[in-house]
Amino acid sequence: MISRVDGPIGEHAWVHGLKTDKWLYCLIVDVSHPNDRQRHIRTKRIIEVAHENALAICGSTHNGPKQCPVEVQLVKVCNINGYTVRTRMN
Repeated sequence: MISRVDGPIGEHAWVHGLKTDKWLYCLIVDVSHPNDRQRHIRTKRIIEVAHENALAICGSTHNGPKQCPVEVQLVKVCNINGYTVRTRMN
């Protein structure tokens, strides 16, 4: 589960730890409060992850955004002929 600067809540995203080359498929469960949004963007805090996810994609739970760069790709889910298809949107 992750929190993003902006939604959509309830959708999924792939989070890629650029230093560890780990990928996680995550549910977006929260977004930044409007009063915090610009600060999160300015400080490059585009996502917040659970403790165990930080360990997986960063290799540590003590790294900030400069030490743990990530790439986030939203997932589009659609049904084609009864099959669920997930594609990366970014």
